[in-house]
Amino acid sequence: MSLEISQFISELKHDLYYALLQIVITICNPPSLTAGRHCVPLSASFIRPPPKPLCGFGGCCAACKAQRVVLCNRGQYIKDLTMRKELSEMTLEELWELFPIFLVQHDVRWSEYFGEIQAVITDLLTNYPVKRISHIGSTAIQEIWAKNIVDVMIEISENADIKEISLILEQNGFIKMSDEKRRISLNMGYTKDGFADKVYHIHLRYTGDNDELYFRDYMNEHPELAKEYEALKLRLWKQYEHDRDAYTNAKTDFISKWTAEARKEYGNRY
Repeated sequence: MSLEISQFISELKHDLYYALLQIVITICNPPSLTAGRHCVPLSASFIRPPPKPLCGFGGCCAACKAQRVVLCNRGQYIKDLTMRKELSEMTLEELWELFPIFLVQHDVRWSEYFGEIQAVITDLLTNYPVKRISHIGSTAIQEIWAKNIVDVMIEISENADIKEISLILEQNGFIKMSDEKRRISLNMGYTKDGFADKVYHIHLRYTGDNDELYFRDYMNEHPELAKEYEALKLRLWKQYEHDRDAYTNAKTDFISKWTAEARKEYGNRY
């Protein structure tokens, strides 16, 4: 076979590969499909994977999050060629896929991360009646596995405008998650590519709405109960990996029981 013919065939295979790739993307990604179901195996032997993987993900299922289109070819994973959605455009199910429940061993840096964000919030809210900024949640309980997310509670005085304070935070990089009459939740560190290196949940409350402080202290002062809580979380992790609400609800009875005990024991500690 002459060199010219060989080169022609090689180029034709290359063109066919990318033409077929575009067809797969078109077929696999109708708007009605749910995230995580776009992987299509190709068995045509003449189609070779690109010289190096285009996918930055560890596997097909991970790459399919948030309606990413992925072509799976004999273990080679190719990153989507279409633009990913903005967080505001994603459904709740897509967000849960992109931000799954994922637990890690206790990290001593969590207290440092809290100190960093506490300083930022204190500076932003200097002119507002903030009564207390506290590290809460599982990352504030010693030696237990937790989501790599630092929970922060901001308590404000009763005469403060909670929506105005929330707006200040939103104007400085925090994203509002939920808005109730007396509670607002915000976050920082959620991106359309997944979690950032440092992730925060901010719980904006009026003074006294602080059961989390009592639960935190009780777990730290009763390490055997903290280990029970850890075991519960580890059991629920895989069961509700992509359903944050169900994961949270399944912990409610344990948290409520020991928060009530803490209230009895500590009285008006806070």
